[in-house]
Amino acid sequence: LAMERSVNSAVEEYISSYEVKDVIGRIDPEAMTDMIKNNLIENGLSSEKDGYALLKDGHVAYSIKDVSISGTSEAVAISGTFEMNMPWGMAQGIVWRTPISASSRLIFISKAQ
Repeated sequence: LAMERSVNSAVEEYISSYEVKDVIGRIDPEAMTDMIKNNLIENGLSSEKDGYALLKDGHVAYSIKDVSISGTSEAVAISGTFEMNMPWGMAQGIVWRTPISASSRLIFISKAQ
């Protein structure tokens, strides 16, 4: 959810920050990289050397590692590996890992004449 919010906010911020926002039909994923990273932090994640983590009471609740930001002129995406230690006593030391991703794109609807 934090990744989805971060990438969607970055696309909105990118479009809104240009003087010609009404004529922009393309996005630049490289120009939005810092925006996405800042949005991840604003959405409650802490930056770590190899990704981001959600901290609860000083402990890592989960982390997102191997974060990658990519895109085209129409869409931008963020992906990574979600990692969380199992919360049960008998499963301590077991780490659940799964790939995750989120994307955002520009969609234009033209009015038929």
